[in-house]
Amino acid sequence: MTSKCDLENTNVIYYYTCKDISNNAVTNGSTPWCEVANPPPQEVMTNIKIQSFRDLNPSESTTNMNPDNFKCEVVATPVQTHSKIERERMAGLKRGMARSCHPMYNVNDAEIKNDFTCWYNGLITDEQGRKGTHPFKSVSGSLFSCDMGLDITDELMADIKMSAYMQAHGDSAGLNVADFACSVMSVPR
Repeated sequence: MTSKCDLENTNVIYYYTCKDISNNAVTNGSTPWCEVANPPPQEVMTNIKIQSFRDLNPSESTTNMNPDNFKCEVVATPVQTHSKIERERMAGLKRGMARSCHPMYNVNDAEIKNDFTCWYNGLITDEQGRKGTHPFKSVSGSLFSCDMGLDITDELMADIKMSAYMQAHGDSAGLNVADFACSVMSVPR
């Protein structure tokens, strides 16, 4: 089944059961799509009916198909791809929320406020292309986390370093997230 959706942006899988009312034959399957909608978009329904016709009549051309002969029940199931979770994580970090607040990233759910100061210990390239270190350059901020307890977990430290990296414009400056050293003070809200 073809679609205009890029699988990188798949947000939903539509599971379907279709019945050909002309002969009572039943088929089922699934198709990925970019957006959740109820009812599914017309293009999705058309693709589902064409695929159902092909499944039931593999030797016939779809030009012989009557889409009205197919009655389909469709259920949408949202998916969480790794890239989607990472995009949500980055959006959460931009809003000052750690990944422990996934999937809602609601500040009202935050249990702990983590105030941090991070120093970059790696090599920095200046405007003239010279490499060096700048150990006194620091980035400070706060990151809310939604887990209970004041422990600084590896996951939370990774989020704090990524937040510092984003504040320092690390992608354009060519910085390495692992080269940040951070001091964190966690307090309950």
